[in-house]
Amino acid sequence: MNIRLLIEYDGAPYCGWQRQLNGPTIQAILEDKLSEVTGKKTTVYGASRTDSGVHARGQVACFDTEYPLPPERWQRLLNFHLPYDIRILESREVPLGWSPQKLAVAKEYEYVICNRPMASALQKRCYFVPQKIHWGRVREALPQFLGTHDFRAFQGAKAEVISTVRTIHRLDLLEQGDGFYALRIVGDGFLKQMVRAVAGTLVEIGLGKRDIGDVERIVRSLDRDEAGHTAPAAGLTLLRVYYPGE
Repeated sequence: MNIRLLIEYDGAPYCGWQRQLNGPTIQAILEDKLSEVTGKKTTVYGASRTDSGVHARGQVACFDTEYPLPPERWQRLLNFHLPYDIRILESREVPLGWSPQKLAVAKEYEYVICNRPMASALQKRCYFVPQKIHWGRVREALPQFLGTHDFRAFQGAKAEVISTVRTIHRLDLLEQGDGFYALRIVGDGFLKQMVRAVAGTLVEIGLGKRDIGDVERIVRSLDRDEAGHTAPAAGLTLLRVYYPGE
């Protein structure tokens, strides 16, 4: 069977999704727990390789298994074994060969900014900016990111991709109250640290450190040094992965 998982996690204690040697990751913990349960080495394939410290409310992953358990029961079984900051929201069977990464047609991320004089004692999944951000300037700059562009200027260092061209379908600014604002972005895919670089650039525009029209110039430059800073990972959450027919 090929089991599809819908996963929520707090990324703060983890070194990202992908298994690595320098610390705990979401993929490694899932694979280790599955291997303990089934008695066989199990590989988990994810839709998005979220970076260290990045969260998820709608990560999608799958794994192959011959273990005799109904698909919907994997949710409860895994939640029993997993730490409380990793939760399986749904488990179901999908066709053999179904790939959460290759079949994804779009992804949606949210970047949360706390813009007030004092940080929040409760909400840690955000970027705290005490200086006043002029959100009207930010909103005015949003349309420049829409459409199909070469986003190389917003790609993090040491990234290896065949193409840096991506399509941004939607980019919205939502006011959440109490000084919290959220950037919601939907695209066909994102480069390494791209959403955080977009957020950092927009924050600089809102602080008056950049002109509203700078985005088009930055995109044309294809130079990471021309874009704004990479906003902290704490503010970023993978909300949803979209598939055909869903």
